[in-house]
Amino acid sequence: MKHFVRLLTGGADDSYAARSGIRLKDRPTPLFQLLVLALLASRRDSIDAAVRAARELFRSGLKSPRAVLESDRRTVVAVLGENTASRLRALALRVRDEFDGDLRNLGVRAGYDESLVAAEVQTFDGVDRTGAAVFVREVQAVWTWVQSKADPWSFAQRRNGDRVH
Repeated sequence: MKHFVRLLTGGADDSYAARSGIRLKDRPTPLFQLLVLALLASRRDSIDAAVRAARELFRSGLKSPRAVLESDRRTVVAVLGENTASRLRALALRVRDEFDGDLRNLGVRAGYDESLVAAEVQTFDGVDRTGAAVFVREVQAVWTWVQSKADPWSFAQRRNGDRVH
């Protein structure tokens, strides 16, 4: 299984999370950072641009809902632009208020079903299918219940928006 996950994620050191500066663990802060990366992947021209923006954002200390909500808006706008900064704030508010600051509650709400996790991630303003696919792809490293339901062929098809029958 570990080899399969490495193939799927491109290796731990080459994951989008690692390249963004996220030390992915099944903990509130890294899961929030992963959701931020999903938002940025939805808003950027390429995953590389999203990774760079996430890395810059996290380096400036904006790693948790609280940090985002307490930050100087001008700093966030300077890194992300006005529209994405507003969506990041809304994302942080929702994670804080609806999920008690802990995205592990998203897994509980989704009944530990991978497809429902992807759908739930897409309910965040500004997160599209691409962003949800990035979230699911990366979270497999720490949510083993997602790993057990994924295979390279069906995951690649879902990531491209195709239905698997």
